[in-house]
Amino acid sequence: MGGTTSRNKGKRWEREVARLIREAMPGEIVKRGFQSRYGGSEEADVECPIYHVEAKHQQAVNIWAAMRQARDDAKARGLGKVPVVIAKRDARTDEPIAVMRLEDWLDLVRERDGLDRL
Repeated sequence: MGGTTSRNKGKRWEREVARLIREAMPGEIVKRGFQSRYGGSEEADVECPIYHVEAKHQQAVNIWAAMRQARDDAKARGLGKVPVVIAKRDARTDEPIAVMRLEDWLDLVRERDGLDRL
């Protein structure tokens, strides 16, 4: 697949991820990020509250490299956002996945558990 076709596929996936997150976070501003340099670090593929989202749509996604990018960029931006990778392979039979660090996922579990006890 050519460079332009691949970039367009990535942009479409970023818009789709933004739409899905927007539906899950009604009332919040969620949009595709500007892919420009800001203060020496890359902006998130999808801008939203709480999370620094890297959206990957490739046949062979390197989850570890994508998470490193999300983590490093989130840290460089200094906004305290949780890094998340949302990945989709080209195969139509595979469902998209969301990947986050275990410590961040455990925080979500603890928060939910605390809310359930109220």
